[in-house]
Amino acid sequence: MIIKLPAFLSNISKHDYQIRLNNAVNGISPIPGPISAVFLITSQCNANCVYCLWGCNKEMQTNSRSHIKLENALLIIKELQKMEVRYLHISGGEPTIYPGLIDVIKCASSAGMHVNIASNGTTLSEDYISLLSDAGLNSYSLSYDSVDIEYNRDTRGNGNLDIVEISRLLKILVVKGIWTGVNAVLYKQTPEMLKDLLKWCSELSIGVQFQPVNTFNSMPRKMLDRYYLKKQVETLLELKDSGYPILNSRDYLINLESSFSITQKECRIPWTQIVIDSEMNVGFCCLHEPYYSLKSASELSDVVLPYYYRERNIVDYFPKSCSSCFLFWTDNEK
Repeated sequence: MIIKLPAFLSNISKHDYQIRLNNAVNGISPIPGPISAVFLITSQCNANCVYCLWGCNKEMQTNSRSHIKLENALLIIKELQKMEVRYLHISGGEPTIYPGLIDVIKCASSAGMHVNIASNGTTLSEDYISLLSDAGLNSYSLSYDSVDIEYNRDTRGNGNLDIVEISRLLKILVVKGIWTGVNAVLYKQTPEMLKDLLKWCSELSIGVQFQPVNTFNSMPRKMLDRYYLKKQVETLLELKDSGYPILNSRDYLINLESSFSITQKECRIPWTQIVIDSEMNVGFCCLHEPYYSLKSASELSDVVLPYYYRERNIVDYFPKSCSSCFLFWTDNEK
């Protein structure tokens, strides 16, 4: 069985973007701006995952600015449209507890963007799926690491899911034409847990993308366990070769251990993406500090595009550890 990525992600190929970069290098065209945006519309979350910045940082949970104002969120969407951003990934925190999420999706969809949300699934219901579908949501990524109840209780806190009910709801998402997948963080799962998760997803005809624990700016490096990760990578490569619905490329899986030293590597994400958080801070990657704090949502394009032209030195080398990053260039054929 082949589980395909959303067509939109397939269309934004690394080859297409590399052509744009090469044209810029040769003076044929300006440096291309971002084609993707990550919008962290809230820092609040109703789960408490042990490896997650939002769940571990209680100050973020109670910050009075933890929800971006809806008027600012809609202005930011308009600014992204100005920059010809084509893909919007909405996350948090937990985006579905943001009161204006449906309005944000509608605005982005009407602007011609492919809209994806990453959610822990705790607020999902049949009625809410209808709202998401009517708003124009294109894809839904469920953050779910294991079908083992005890493991989820230990790692997600109050973010547990009823496996029967979430299975039913994921099927409804697919029927509604919303591309649906699972995003799993590799933490302490055993090989058997990984296989059980993939069996479950295979039964639902949905794929899984795996990623290591992100240490972000304040997460301890001890959250990354090289021993576990090595065993997990070996297991996933075997399962991928056996036909299980793993969306990550083989290159990505092989290079997962580079997450121990990724800050020392050159990365293509700054060329493709911007990140805006709930306090209107702007950066290029969730793993690094933002470089600018917006005074007004309407100045986003005025801030971002000159930064591209002025500061981003043209490079023609991207290491394999970044070129197979699941966020953009996953190749499910390899």
